[in-house]
Amino acid sequence: MKGTFFFRNFIHAILFFLAFPVAGQPIALSISGNEFHGVESLHQSMYWATDPAGEMNLQEAQTLPFLPFSGSFELKKKSAYWFRLPIKNTSSDSVHLLLCFDKFPRLDLFFEKKPGEWEHRKGGMWTNFSERSFPLSRFCHPILLSGGQERTYFLQLSDYFHPGLVKPNFRLLTQAQEKEQRLEAAMKEVGYKVFQGVFFGVLALLVFVSLVHFHLHRNQAYLFYAAYAMTMFVFYLRSLDLEPPLPLLGDFKSYHANLEAPLGYMSYAFYLQFIRLFLDLHLRLPTLDRIFLGGAATFTALAVIDPLVFQFLEGWQLSLNVHHYVKLPFFLLSLWAIFVIVSQLRSRLAIFILTGVSLLLLPTIFTVVADRVPGVYEGIWSNTARSFTPTGSKWTWYMYDVKVGLLLEMACFLLGLTWKTRQENERIKGLAAAQTSLPYNPAPENGVKTAVPIENPILLKVRQTVTENLADEDFNVEKLAKKMAMSRSKLFRNLQSEGVNASELIESMRLQQAKTLLESSTLTLSQVADEVGYKSAAQLSRSYKRVFGMPPRGRNGHV
Repeated sequence: MKGTFFFRNFIHAILFFLAFPVAGQPIALSISGNEFHGVESLHQSMYWATDPAGEMNLQEAQTLPFLPFSGSFELKKKSAYWFRLPIKNTSSDSVHLLLCFDKFPRLDLFFEKKPGEWEHRKGGMWTNFSERSFPLSRFCHPILLSGGQERTYFLQLSDYFHPGLVKPNFRLLTQAQEKEQRLEAAMKEVGYKVFQGVFFGVLALLVFVSLVHFHLHRNQAYLFYAAYAMTMFVFYLRSLDLEPPLPLLGDFKSYHANLEAPLGYMSYAFYLQFIRLFLDLHLRLPTLDRIFLGGAATFTALAVIDPLVFQFLEGWQLSLNVHHYVKLPFFLLSLWAIFVIVSQLRSRLAIFILTGVSLLLLPTIFTVVADRVPGVYEGIWSNTARSFTPTGSKWTWYMYDVKVGLLLEMACFLLGLTWKTRQENERIKGLAAAQTSLPYNPAPENGVKTAVPIENPILLKVRQTVTENLADEDFNVEKLAKKMAMSRSKLFRNLQSEGVNASELIESMRLQQAKTLLESSTLTLSQVADEVGYKSAAQLSRSYKRVFGMPPRGRNGHV
């Protein structure tokens, strides 16, 4: 028995040591010329190894302990992953094949064209069109093996965004099979291509509509929204599979990593400026207005610093890392701002706009969380939605795509724009009617009728307080409530009972006083702006034209 036990263990030990080098030296995948019909999954023929720092070159990577590939691996962001695939043509005929990959961000392919002469090819979504290994597809590399030839291919995968379980699908196909798969994939993406056409069409239309409104109203909010929509157009244009490249623009997607952070910062800055101007936060919530203004300035600075400093010194890796860390606090700040604006303003316009912001933030925050939590993150429903399953969890979370959220946000903006335009028209009519329908004093003095408004004491005191502080450009609803010795909410209730909005009343009185001064004095527009609390003549001119329908003119016709 002991001898049998010893002999059995001895045989096992020999088999183990014989098998050990085989684990590091994979047997070549044998193909037999024209009789080869393709392999849909190569993972049983491949070996793999991890470069934890992601900095090894080919010569260093060949010394890694390659192990049999099981078909999946746990991804870490900073690591690079190497795969080795030996292929041997066992027939005497030459064979033409295609080595195909999934849609990886970046893929580097190495093989010995001649002994000691290594060829390097690039593939993946972020590679330049001219650098791709196969001009008609950035995910397939052509292979030509003569009879009896054996060749080993090394593949490096890098630059993943989402950590978690990865199941790369490597395929060795005939040209007919690759064409058939490409056509099948194209048919599946028809719905998404239609969605993309609608998406970019709506963005272009929104840029046009915003510019038209800016021309009509001279409100910079529309200009910033047009800039925001244009930035989003370019931001998502770089994600399209453009083959061949666009004229003049080239292969836009190859600059994916270089453009993401600067375009992201620009979109944040434009959107903050749009919200503060569109909701008149400088009049209604000056503290929040200053926060938004500071945030816009910060993101503008980052958009300039990123290509000049981050990418110049460290490359796009540092750029994306900084952007990923900046995105989360920005979105959390946006959620807080939504709560503050809706609770303080209580206006339908704020609800329209900020509902749109919420619909846009939901899928964005979903993506930010998926970027940081290990798990499986993938597109579903023709990439109009996303699913995410955290590692070790049985629950899968679903969310619509950011582009869908952007369309929903734009719909809310258009509804808010329609409502605001209608309110502005009613407000202008009300201001005009107020000047011609004031009640007359029943006992005129010296036979002259004088217009004397009949108002309750609180409204009268409000008007008097505003008149006394017209020259203060920082005078707003908060200061008015303080001078009236009441809370903002109490002032709001008192004025609401009279059908008066405090911020609109302040602006109306400023503009009426400006009109009076322009018609009865020789003051310049800049001097009038100082007298009625506007920061500049341009700001007064825009507000004046929006309310009275014409640019301000003095008694001598000067502007």
